Amino acid sequence: MTGAEGRFGAAAESWDRRYDGEGTDAHRVRSRLDAAVELIGDGPGSMLDVGAGSGRLLAALAARGWTVNGVDPAPRMVELARTRVPDAARLAVARAEGLPFADGTFDAVAIIGVLEYTAVGSALEELARVLQSGGRAVVGVHGCRSPATIWRRAVAAPVGRLVRRIAGTGRSIPPLRPAVALEDVLRGLGDAGLTVERVVPVGVQVLLDPFDRLAPALAYRIASRAERSERLRRMLATQRLVVARKT
Repeated sequence: MTGAEGRFGAAAESWDRRYDGEGTDAHRVRSRLDAAVELIGDGPGSMLDVGAGSGRLLAALAARGWTVNGVDPAPRMVELARTRVPDAARLAVARAEGLPFADGTFDAVAIIGVLEYTAVGSALEELARVLQSGGRAVVGVHGCRSPATIWRRAVAAPVGRLVRRIAGTGRSIPPLRPAVALEDVLRGLGDAGLTVERVVPVGVQVLLDPFDRLAPALAYRIASRAERSERLRRMLATQRLVVARKT
């Protein structure tokens, strides 16, 4: 997960607090988490969260009867996950491209919100390797082509950089990471021996950047309501969760 250690390790606590906040960021991470929990379903069984972060998904699945395991490349994230899920079977500092588990270890695996920080093909191959035959994978794809994503990449971020450069003040805006294409993920899953069963849109954003930040509570309420509509999710979702099975 190239670059993830520094970005998420240095601000692990503030990243975790997004789940408890308001605004579009809070809606996106919570809707994604809730959808992933439903797609993985109830235990029992052994599951692995790759890029487990502060352990939010692990805690939710442990409450549903799973024996949970997690890896993350940022040591501080792993510390937070141990605090949140002290009964986890195993939590380790590791990359998606080199999972410290034997072949066919898990009934379910998840990689949510971190695939863009990996060498995608290698990460998906590792997911397939540690998943047992008949097991289920849930893979998050961030930055799908929604109005909000297109607007941010084409307008909001470039204009923000220009304004800061002209003014000579304010925090610089880092370049946006290249998006991982859904088509490439579907192809990679097939190459790794996984059969795609469903593609679920999540993380609706209605108010565009920066207007969502001017009224975060309103942006959250509007997005939450739109998330309940299947039609609006297909139109406005910023992310996809892909469910695949190892045959």
